Order: sequence, then C-alpha cells, then structure tokens
Amino acid sequence: MSKVFLCGFGNVGRAFIKLILSKRELLVKQNYDLKIVGVMDSNGAALDAEGFTEEDLFSLLNVRRGEVSSAEKGKRGISFEEALAVAQPNIAVIVTPTVYSKDSPGIRLSLTALKNGCNVVTADKSPVALMFEEMMKESSKRNLKFKYKATVMAGTPIVDMLSQIKLYDVEEIEGILNGSTNYILTKISRDFLSFEEALADAKALGILESDPKLDLEGLDTAAKLVIVANTLGYSMKMEEVRRTPITKQEEKIKSILKKNEAPKYVGVINFNLRKAQVKLSRYPYSDPMSNVNDTLNAIRIKSSVNNIFVVGKGAGPLETAHALLSDIVSIIRGG
Repeated sequence: MSKVFLCGFGNVGRAFIKLILSKRELLVKQNYDLKIVGVMDSNGAALDAEGFTEEDLFSLLNVRRGEVSSAEKGKRGISFEEALAVAQPNIAVIVTPTVYSKDSPGIRLSLTALKNGCNVVTADKSPVALMFEEMMKESSKRNLKFKYKATVMAGTPIVDMLSQIKLYDVEEIEGILNGSTNYILTKISRDFLSFEEALADAKALGILESDPKLDLEGLDTAAKLVIVANTLGYSMKMEEVRRTPITKQEEKIKSILKKNEAPKYVGVINFNLRKAQVKLSRYPYSDPMSNVNDTLNAIRIKSSVNNIFVVGKGAGPLETAHALLSDIVSIIRGG
C-alpha cells in the first residue's frame, strides 16, 4: 500500500483530494493501492495510519481553511515530524505556498520528509528553485524519489519532456511561464485595457499569487527558469537570473503594440553565454509565441538536435493536482 501524507490544504490540496476521490475506481483497477493517511495545514493535522475512508475525505473537504485539526481524526498543534510518526506515510505531497527563502516551509517539510523515509512530490517551487542539488543528493542518499512535475507548466508534462532531452545539447530556452502576467498583457493587447485595469481584472479573477510581486517582478518566472535549467542538467541559481519587472512598462507595451507586434513577459536562458533573464519582449504576429494568450504558457527549446515549441496550460488547482498524482503514480511504478 502507498501511504500519502498531504501537506497544505488550500485550493491545490483540496483539488488533489477531489481528484483522488474521482479517480479511486481507476486507481484500484490499475492496481495502485493508494491511501491518504494524513492531511496537514498550518494549525494541525488529521491522521489515520490505515488510510482515510471516502467518507472521511469528503468530510475533510467541508472543513474550513486552517481547521483540519477540528476534524474527527484531527490533532491540533502537532508537528510535521510527530504527524509522520503517527501516520507512517511513504510519500509526502507538499503543496504549501512558495516562499523564496531557504527557511521556507516547503524546504523544511521536504527535508524532514526525506529524512523520515518519505518520497517527496512537490508543487511548492522553493525546494526545487533554491535547493535543487541538495534535494537530489538527499533523496538519492536515502534511495528515495523527489518529484516536482507540478512546479513548471503543471497542466503540461514539460518536466517529463525536459528529462528526456538532456543529451540534446540545448542552446536556448525561451518561455511564457507565468499565466498571470500573460493574462494581463492579453487584456491590454486584445481588449485595450490599461495596465492598471488589466491588473485589477487579474486580481478579481484570483489568478495572481497571494503576493502579486512574485508574478509582476518576475520571481515566479525566474524560479521556473532555474528549475528548467537544473532539469536539463545545468546548474543554475536564482541570483543568476536578471529580472526586469513588468510594472511601470506601460509606455513600452504601447510602443510594441503600435509597431503591430505582441508584448510578452518571458524568461530566456542562453546556455552558451550562460545568461538568464526575465523581461518584456516583442514578437511579430508571424511568431507562434505572439498567439499564446490568456493564462496559457509556452516554451521554445532550441538545440543542436531539434527546435521544439510547446503550448499548454500552466498552473491551476486541477492541473496541479493531476501533475501531483502523475508523480505519485511514477513513484509507485518505481520511476
């Protein structure tokens, strides 16, 4: 039996539980004996070492945020390490909000899980973007898996593809990797909104990070560039990525539009020059990048073997949940 412990119970955590419930028959049919044994939020956890029943999981979905410990099998104030000792999982799923600090919850939880014998599946970018090599060494040392498909273009299996082309001698990566800023630029370009109006629209839809600076100042895109580079086998740190915020660039956006081109906020890595940056770029409408709109993501990979262009959904609760489940299945299969 694969025993899964979920850390974080916001939109993504709840989408993950809903997905597990909806796929339960299929998982059984394909011989994936998967049980949720723990769900944790900032105030405590609900635990069952034998695995929650469907009724338990539906009940947890009705619990208010931050109140998992009020559930029938809840324990308020319990630490993660104590909860692991009770639930005895072999897979920890980390869906805490990303904080770009080496003492972030995502990093602390990931390391604790590995040190307690758990494979790790994460949607939190901080362990991957800030401590990629350390996480890989720690998991390898303990013969465990550290999976992170949900951190980049969660709705599109881009991490899987990158893992398969490490020997392609990739020369350049260029991508629209942040759906929120792409949505803002789409509203400006297509619907003729001002930057402030488009930003307000994005906020109203709830597609910006809880701290909008992560999107608007390029931190989210920079983190994804670092994850992409490391997945391809190139060591790269966040501080190596030069960022130009998208804020206060309304005049440049207008200038691009006047020249009948499309403004896009992109991340670019030139591996030959070892330069990485997040910037506002312009694309003629003959370039497929110009037609990637709304919250869609895209990535262009230039290599000595092939040029690849992929468009797909980025992050969203359901898309992220699917990526998490895909990584869990990979671990169960021994991949």
